[in-house]
Amino acid sequence: ATYNFADGWPTQVFSAGALSMTNVIRLMRTRPWWNCIPDTNHATVTSGFGTYGAVKYVTCMREVTGKTAIAYLPSGTLTPTVNLARISGPSANAWWYDPRNGAATAIGNFTTIGTQKFTPPDTNDWVLVRDDSSLNLPPPGVTVLQPATLTINSLGNQQFRLTITGTPGQPYSLTSTTNLNSIWQPLTTGT
Repeated sequence: ATYNFADGWPTQVFSAGALSMTNVIRLMRTRPWWNCIPDTNHATVTSGFGTYGAVKYVTCMREVTGKTAIAYLPSGTLTPTVNLARISGPSANAWWYDPRNGAATAIGNFTTIGTQKFTPPDTNDWVLVRDDSSLNLPPPGVTVLQPATLTINSLGNQQFRLTITGTPGQPYSLTSTTNLNSIWQPLTTGT
């Protein structure tokens, strides 16, 4: 009703659908949407996409080189199967993006081999985002990364706990040295 200014359009300006468009824009600003093509031949979402022309139909687009793939699920009752090999790189990060509030939830990191079925968190509409993990893209919809904070807590008996907080899904490396003039050695990496 707001797009074509149909009767009653002023009452729809603050509707859930109209407000969710700002979240769609936030999502698209964080991914190379301009270089994506539709997955009309179902090479990326291979099954569980519903019936074309029906309200419950998964639409998907993929960046031409495989950097990212984004699928919109109009209903959480759909469980699409995704060809993970359609993402470039050896592994892919997967996210659920909530178009109602703009929040992204990390699903996990998957090798880009074979297929994977994705079950939405609930029966609402969702956006499934898969990214080449080597690109270190921020969570969908997040344009500014939060600075990482390192906290060190003594546990006693010469033990301590390191806690790193920052942007969810962002990889971090922990390095150490016994001499600030020497090369730092990697200890571990984590997400």
